[in-house]
Amino acid sequence: MATKSSSSPADEAGNKADINNVSDLGLEIAKVRAQAAEELGSIKAAEQWLMAPAMGLDQRRPIDLLGSMEEIALVTQLLSRIRYGIYT
Repeated sequence: MATKSSSSPADEAGNKADINNVSDLGLEIAKVRAQAAEELGSIKAAEQWLMAPAMGLDQRRPIDLLGSMEEIALVTQLLSRIRYGIYT
């Protein structure tokens, strides 16, 4: 017996928006990793930096702040400051 989906068009539209947000978030995380590698000189250095507490993030690890676009903005702002030697 076939079952009919109980989701409404609004639910389906919401799911598509969630998928787009997740996709956007993944793209932004990749950009952060690339920016970190550029600023720090290598992928290895970037990965180490992402895993270590950062003074400019109140001793939070950058990797822990990649869960939302707002937190990603904090990390990219710090990377931009690091470019100019400002670590706080």
